[in-house]
Amino acid sequence: MSQAASWSVPLNGPVGPTLYSQRVDESLDALLSSHSGSSRPPYAEAGTEWLSNATAGKLKRYLYDGTNDTLISTLDVATGKLTFGASLSDDALAAKAPKSVFASKNAGYTAVAADAGATIRFTAAATLALAAAGSLGNGWLLEVVTDGGPVTIDPNGTETINGLATWVIPNGSIAQIICDGSNFFLKVKPVVWEPVQGGVFSGAGASSFALTNLGAYARFRITGTMYASASGVAITMQTSTNNGSNYDGGVSDYTYQYFVSSSTTNGGVAANAPGLQIVASSNPNANDGGNVDVLVSRFNTAEYMQVLCRGGGQDPANIYLSHVFGRRNQATARNAFRLLPSSGTFTYNLKIEGSLI
Repeated sequence: MSQAASWSVPLNGPVGPTLYSQRVDESLDALLSSHSGSSRPPYAEAGTEWLSNATAGKLKRYLYDGTNDTLISTLDVATGKLTFGASLSDDALAAKAPKSVFASKNAGYTAVAADAGATIRFTAAATLALAAAGSLGNGWLLEVVTDGGPVTIDPNGTETINGLATWVIPNGSIAQIICDGSNFFLKVKPVVWEPVQGGVFSGAGASSFALTNLGAYARFRITGTMYASASGVAITMQTSTNNGSNYDGGVSDYTYQYFVSSSTTNGGVAANAPGLQIVASSNPNANDGGNVDVLVSRFNTAEYMQVLCRGGGQDPANIYLSHVFGRRNQATARNAFRLLPSSGTFTYNLKIEGSLI
């Protein structure tokens, strides 16, 4: 580690080979050691970076601007810890850097600097306290998923979030909390529906249609057409807790209420059944189909799954409209479902989307 006594090769001769090679070696040694020494090299020019070893156990890198030296970084030789500028350590940078960390909470929690870039999913109503903004720093960011109840964000002391003392994130939301070093800001992200396993499914003359490996999804949206092969046949949904090895089909596993209006005739049914009816017992014709818009919620949580369905179509003589609401009568997380007619076969053309919250 050295600085050259004189930088570059001799420019005026004659000089002997010994002096020439000495000057070259010193210049190359200075390059190899980043011009290290206890002070700035005398030949430094604006833009020169050099390494100070004046402090025992520390290597400090400076940038010379032609007048002053600006500290770029300090390396602690014993620990390997790197500090940038006057105070920003590599640990602080790491805390602010985006990272893929996921945690699940079912009670209150205090977010700290180490949570930067993480995602926290709350499965129950809770309060998320925030450490002092000054300790988190400008640029600290945290993502919050509410999947079991509203979550109250409570900044430290008199600090605010979006200008308020607290902020409540509604259940079923994804939000980002951002710190500017003094206070906090929150942005609620829209719920994103994603195609499930390709998203589009169709079949004709099918005895059933099943989807498995669905444990990541909290909600589904099913839209499209379905109709049975015979008059008076309903199309139902059954769920599974063992990924389709078998489906819950006990006589009281599901409860539903539906209302059907056909022409000028209105009727309703409430029942416990081995399947949750989503297309009422009518017979849409093959040319028109039965249009459905189904929303399934609480699918992968230990709660009663709920299903809301709007449907419409044409039977041989009349236009009909149906509304169905039902639930699975067991508070157990599910990971598969199937659709099937109460008898015979059915034809379907469906778009299925899922949401993680």
